[in-house]
Amino acid sequence: MPDKKQRLSPAPSWMDRYFDWVEKLPIPPLAFYFVLYLFVVGLHHVLLWSAGALPWGEFSQGILFTVYMWAFLQMAAFHYFRDLADQAILRFKPALKVNLKEFEDIRFSFVHLDARKTLFATVFVSLFTVLSVYVFPTILTPLFFATLAARLLAWVVLFFGSPFAFAFFYFVFRSLVWVNRIFDKVKHINLFNLGPLYFLSQFTSRVGMLFLLYLVLNFLTTNAWGSEQSGEAITLFYLVANTLIALLAFLVPLWEIHLRLGAEKERVSEENNQRLDAAFWQLQRRMDKGKLDDIAQFRNGISALMDFRTEIRKISTWPWDTGTLRTFLTALLVPMTVWIVQQVLLRTVVK
Repeated sequence: MPDKKQRLSPAPSWMDRYFDWVEKLPIPPLAFYFVLYLFVVGLHHVLLWSAGALPWGEFSQGILFTVYMWAFLQMAAFHYFRDLADQAILRFKPALKVNLKEFEDIRFSFVHLDARKTLFATVFVSLFTVLSVYVFPTILTPLFFATLAARLLAWVVLFFGSPFAFAFFYFVFRSLVWVNRIFDKVKHINLFNLGPLYFLSQFTSRVGMLFLLYLVLNFLTTNAWGSEQSGEAITLFYLVANTLIALLAFLVPLWEIHLRLGAEKERVSEENNQRLDAAFWQLQRRMDKGKLDDIAQFRNGISALMDFRTEIRKISTWPWDTGTLRTFLTALLVPMTVWIVQQVLLRTVVK
């Protein structure tokens, strides 16, 4: 029977297995992807230098800051957010009143990709990406295809790297949908122990900040693309789309639980007000009857109810702590600042 249950369990995708393999390496995952990026761009430059397609010692912005950089950046971001999602759901567990089997099912769906769908998408995305670059080669610098060896290296990275990029975006947006589903599984909200709820908002805020990071990186690498028109078009797209996505990624998955927190806060507040009203009129009746022997206890009770009402009003109905919100707002200002400085320099310094 246990073997049958084991066979019925979802199988992790090849990408999940790849990330698990990277975790076992003797260096941190982010360092591994950085080293892999340096190796690929270094190898590509050596191929160009040895063939005379690029002067020795000269580096190409297009090789450094376009396809290779984004391919390995997406891979590293995917790995990071997969681990972040796992940490978030584990810390959120106290808010879920479910058994271990149910929790593991939720955790698997939140953190892992479906094996068959991932395999199918990998083949489709790889072929689509290679075909797109073949049909529209001008989106990349010609140095990607300057020699046969360089061309083969570029095709390999495109073929194996592009599925990670597309899968990562799918993973992120699917996770944001799952955040809302996970909140729905919270049967009882304890207004005085909201800590577990904050961990999912930390996840959504990091997703938003990632798109803001992409926006800043694009500002700094605009000139690396194949043409000035391509760079300007990509910059404009990132400026509008990423800012909007960052805000929506942070707020939309939290909206429903925000409404539930507001409703629970209203219920608790109304309950307290009813008790306060009852205690007040009972105190009035005792005073009218001259029963003042326990008046001090009544005053203490009313004071406690008044203090409780004050504390209820302080409870935020948004499932995040002040640190999470402050960090996100700071990140939101960074690309705006970079863009403003860039525009000022272009209009006043660069002629």
